[in-house]
Amino acid sequence: MDAKVKAFAQSATSSAMIALVRLYSRAALQLNALDVTRRTYEARTEVTLSTTQNIPPALRLPTEIDMQYDRAALIGVYGSELVVDQCNRFLVEAVTEIDSWMEDVFECALPIRDPGLTPPQIEKKVRSAWTDDNGMPAIRRLLLCDVGLVAPPGKTSTPEMVFDRYEEMRELRHAVMHCESLLTDKHVRRLTALHARIPATAGGGKGMTDLLLPGGIAVGQKVTVGVNELLTLRKWAYEATAYFNVAFGSS
Repeated sequence: MDAKVKAFAQSATSSAMIALVRLYSRAALQLNALDVTRRTYEARTEVTLSTTQNIPPALRLPTEIDMQYDRAALIGVYGSELVVDQCNRFLVEAVTEIDSWMEDVFECALPIRDPGLTPPQIEKKVRSAWTDDNGMPAIRRLLLCDVGLVAPPGKTSTPEMVFDRYEEMRELRHAVMHCESLLTDKHVRRLTALHARIPATAGGGKGMTDLLLPGGIAVGQKVTVGVNELLTLRKWAYEATAYFNVAFGSS
C-alpha cells in the first residue's frame, strides 16, 4: 500500500474513533436527560405543557400552532418516542461519521491510483463514490481492491466482510432517514444480497440486520433501534473503525 495513503488512513480512522466516542457520549447524556425528565413527570400528579406558551411575542406566528401534552402524554413521549428518535439519530450519525473518513481516504488515494486526475475530476469522483464501478461501489473497489487492503494479523474477518456490514448499516440509515424507517424493495434486495454473504461460521451467520430488523428482511419491515440496539451499534462502529485502522497499518 502507498505510504501516503496508509498514513492518511490511519490518521483518519484514529480521528473517527475520537469522534465516535464524543457522539456516543452526547447520546448517553441526552438519553439520561430524557430519563430524568420522564421520572420528573411521573412524580407529578397533574401537569400540562404547551410547546408555544413561552415563545416571545415578537417571534410568534400570526396564527399560532400549539401542541399541548398532559402528564400521561409527557411520560410516553419522554419515555419512548424521544428515546427512539435519539437512538435513530445515533445510527444515522455513526454511519455518517464512517462515511466521512472513508470518503476522505478515497479522495487521498484517487490521485495516487490515477495521477492524471485534475482537482475537479477528483471532486466529481468523490461526489459519486457510491456509484457502481463494475459491480461494486467505486469507493469499495478502490479501498478493498486497488489499494491492497488486507485483514489485520489474527483476524478471521476479511475487509470484505467488515465492509459488507457497513453497507448494511448504510441501507438501514437510508430507510430511517428517507422512508420512515420502513424497508423498500430496493433496501430488501441490497440487504438480502449482503446477508447472504455472511459465512455460517461468522456469528452464527447473523449480521446487524438480524438485530435491527426483528421481523426479518422484507418490504415494509421497520428498522427498530432502542437503547440496547444503540449500544450494539456503538460496539460495531468502534470495532469496525478500529479494524480498518489496524488493517491499513498492516497492508
